[in-house]
Amino acid sequence: GGTWIQTSVDALQEFSIQQNAYSAEFARAGGSFNITTKSGSNRVYGNVFEFLRNDRLDSRDFFSLNRALLKRNQFGGTLGGPVVLPKLYDGRNRTFFFFSYEGERTRQGLIFNSQVPTPAMMTGNFAANNRLYDPLTTAPNPAGAGNLRTLFPGNVIPANRISQQATFFNKYIPAPNASLNNAIFTGSDAYNQDQWTMRGDQEITSNHKAFVRLSLVRNTENIPAAFPALGSTDLSGPARNIAAALSSNLRPNVMHEIRVSFMYGQYRSTAYFQGQGAAFNKTAGLTGLEDNQDPAIASLPAFGWSGLSGFSGNAGDGRPKWQNRSANEISDALTWIKGRHIIK
Repeated sequence: GGTWIQTSVDALQEFSIQQNAYSAEFARAGGSFNITTKSGSNRVYGNVFEFLRNDRLDSRDFFSLNRALLKRNQFGGTLGGPVVLPKLYDGRNRTFFFFSYEGERTRQGLIFNSQVPTPAMMTGNFAANNRLYDPLTTAPNPAGAGNLRTLFPGNVIPANRISQQATFFNKYIPAPNASLNNAIFTGSDAYNQDQWTMRGDQEITSNHKAFVRLSLVRNTENIPAAFPALGSTDLSGPARNIAAALSSNLRPNVMHEIRVSFMYGQYRSTAYFQGQGAAFNKTAGLTGLEDNQDPAIASLPAFGWSGLSGFSGNAGDGRPKWQNRSANEISDALTWIKGRHIIK
């Protein structure tokens, strides 16, 4: 899902949204969003812009111990005009160019509030909690149905009963730093994006016009984990699109247009400790997963506890994962205006 290419607002000439009463080429669509990008003209024109927002004017989030980081910069510019090569070619009234660039650099604090075990619980001491029974003492109830179990002395699990695997993975669970056994962590999400739009227009004759447009997007994002010891994961989504069209007035009341568009995009995401999972499991003494893991992308197993926040190596939407996506289109439209009627 998602949007592959988001054209800079400064590169847009106009847009429209269609939700009903579609024209022929949009029949049965759930909704259509149409945009027209700017083109050059006989006069050279352009602009530059910078949008800045940061945490100096923000207040502290209610659930955060400190004011979260925020540094956001959106910047770029446009330039358009006729193609003029001194002493070689004068493209005024015929050949035009348009170029747009927009970049974004955002560093934004993310507030994580996780309920975690106390340091005492991590060592097996549950004296301050509900009664804890030893599962190895389970035996049939001699007085009737069901089973009986014996409480751990002092509600403390002996050190020799805590597994090697639990001891190894416990180090990734943070200690509580707020009331009610909450661990509050404010990490920083780092997002970078660059996008370019390049367009050329040519008036072949007074009845025939053509354009070609190239759009490129490069974006990366680094997202922290709710548990700081897990580190962060990376996302990237480069995409490109090339479109071209030829519009012709065949007669005063007959217009023809053919368009082609080729779009390609990628989605790449990583997991926590990607490629290290098999080695972690071996060190921890965790077995049985060897046949179900790809060592190149293996990460930490998933852990969950009732009433407490769990963790796993697969961040977000089941990472790591990757996709190669493409969408290619060819449209050919002929419009005939006959009196009060339009046939398309």
